[in-house]
Amino acid sequence: MTKRMADFKTILESLNPSPRSALRRVITHTIERWVEVPSSFVMAGLKSIAIGSNSYSET
Repeated sequence: MTKRMADFKTILESLNPSPRSALRRVITHTIERWVEVPSSFVMAGLKSIAIGSNSYSET
């Protein structure tokens, strides 16, 4: 996980909205479903997009 994502998760965990608020439900939902994606998967996905866009722009 990147530092920026770790910081974001820390901020979410530190927030303390009222128990019945929509914001509390959103924060809880986000933290419960937090998935750490290895950066190699992200880079591979971005690489395929970059290659595809280069191929598209050359035609």
